[in-house]
Amino acid sequence: MDALPTITPDYVDVTIPPQIAPLRFQLADYEPGVEALAVLKCGEKNMVTRADRKGNFLFDEEDWKELKEDNSHPIALMQCREFLAQHPKMKVVEAEDTALSAEIIKRENLKGHAAICSKAAAERYGMKVLQEGIETNKHNFTRFLVVADPWQVDEIRRHPHPETNKASMVFTLPHTEGSLSQVLSILSFYSINLTKIQSLPIIGREWEYQFYVDVVFDNLLRYKQSIAAITPLTKELKILGEYADGKSNI
Repeated sequence: MDALPTITPDYVDVTIPPQIAPLRFQLADYEPGVEALAVLKCGEKNMVTRADRKGNFLFDEEDWKELKEDNSHPIALMQCREFLAQHPKMKVVEAEDTALSAEIIKRENLKGHAAICSKAAAERYGMKVLQEGIETNKHNFTRFLVVADPWQVDEIRRHPHPETNKASMVFTLPHTEGSLSQVLSILSFYSINLTKIQSLPIIGREWEYQFYVDVVFDNLLRYKQSIAAITPLTKELKILGEYADGKSNI
C-alpha cells in the first residue's frame, strides 16, 4: 500500500508496488486502495524476492539461549507457523513491519528479542543469523501489481498486450437471494475462471458488500460478453484492469 499514495492525478508513470501480502495470505485492503486512488491495474508479476525468504535474526552477541521473543509482521508470522510451533516457549509479538522489527530491536537495544525478516534487513541493522529459510512454504512468492494513472492506462490500451487474459474488477450486488450465484453462473457459462474473490462490507450500507474479483480467460471476446451479461445484475461494476497473467520466476 505504501506506493499507492504517491500516485496523484498528474503522476502518469507506471508504478509497480508489491501487493500487501503474498498470494496465500491476500488481504482485501489493497484493492480498495487501487479503487479509491483512481488508478488502474495494467499488469502483474509474480516473483520470489529476498523478503519472501524469511529468517530469524538477533544481536551478534546473543544466541538461541537468550531468545525470549520473536517479533514480525502478522503475515510473516503466519508464513513461519511451523517454525514457531517448534519453539513454544518463545513469545510471538506482532509488529507493523518485518524490517521495522529488526530496526526497533537494534535501536532500542532489546536483549532476547529476534526479528523474522529478510536477510537484507538483518544485514542493514547488524543482526546475527540464527536460522534461514524458516518459511513454511518454500515456494512462497509476492505478487507485484503494475498500476498507473487512468490516462496512462488509456494510452496502454491503445496498444493492448496480445496475451491479455486476466482482469480485476469490483462490483456490488443487491441484498437478495442468489445475487452472487447468478453472477458466478454467468461467468462460468462464458468459461471465465475465477482466481480470486474477496468481499468487504460497505460502511454505512447494512448487509451490502463489495466483491473484488480476479478472473482469467482464453477468449477476450467471451470475456467482454460476460461483463456485458453480468452488468445489469450488479448495482455497481468497475473494471480495475485488464492485463496478461503475471509469469513467475519461481
